[in-house]
Amino acid sequence: MGGQWHAFQSGVNLNIGLLSLSTDWGLPTGADHISDSRTASNLHEDLRAINNLPAATCYRGKPGARGIIHRLDDRTPLVNLRLLRRQGVEPLLGLDLSRSLGSDYPLCPAKKSRFTDPITGVCKPIYAGCQIPLQGRGKVHIEVISYGHFFFTMEQCLHKIRRWDRASARFLGIAPKRDLELRLLNGLYCIKGFRSKEEVMAWDHPPEILRVIDRFYEPGMLGGAIREISPAQARAAQALRKLLGLERHLRTHWMRAQGYRGLKELHQWVPLDAPDPEPLDVARVYAEQNRFLPSWARGQN
Repeated sequence: MGGQWHAFQSGVNLNIGLLSLSTDWGLPTGADHISDSRTASNLHEDLRAINNLPAATCYRGKPGARGIIHRLDDRTPLVNLRLLRRQGVEPLLGLDLSRSLGSDYPLCPAKKSRFTDPITGVCKPIYAGCQIPLQGRGKVHIEVISYGHFFFTMEQCLHKIRRWDRASARFLGIAPKRDLELRLLNGLYCIKGFRSKEEVMAWDHPPEILRVIDRFYEPGMLGGAIREISPAQARAAQALRKLLGLERHLRTHWMRAQGYRGLKELHQWVPLDAPDPEPLDVARVYAEQNRFLPSWARGQN
């Protein structure tokens, strides 16, 4: 939960996968991303054509209101592990030093830190660096479909994004979002109904996911949500998002004036070749942060 885990835990998980790979290339994605085998027929040729580049991207699609939106963008990264490792670089996810934010794009790590897991007490490493140079945007034609909250009900989705937001806020040292702002930002409003399983299965899904939809999808899950938003409702939602964002910004200033600090500021960062630093005790920091957080933001749900 947001009050129980470190915001970089997902990066820790993906780094375990990256470090275990012995392949020439790596495609670090979450479990909710499905590579469409129908678009992979030229994958070997695509990769051979760019084997001198450190990184490239492939296409991403996602379910939309009436079906799969193909080639929505070309930002999903592929990393040339063989080339980078020959150059002494182990690509990892972590803190992007150019933006001071966590990155879903692999980095050339320059610094390291550690934290003690607030649930298990296990000491875990995290990294910071700059993004690997990207010269092959869209050069690999395989498409990865992001299913995100497809199998979530509205309440399950709110539960998940609330946890993510609280963990992120604790890391960055900012105020967490209220539930209403989370609903507005993630389209959890103006839902008039849900499509049947038969309607959803008729979309142009990758074959690999169809049996999962057949087994698990039920009306009420967001993958089949029917949203009807009028122009007036869209304008009202945008205005309300701005108002809630301003209120959150003011809360952040007030909390920081009282002494609230995020994990990012408290981590001890050292060069990769230095001895490992003392791990940050996340449970202790979270207990200290709770003094500044409103009661609704301290919970574990």
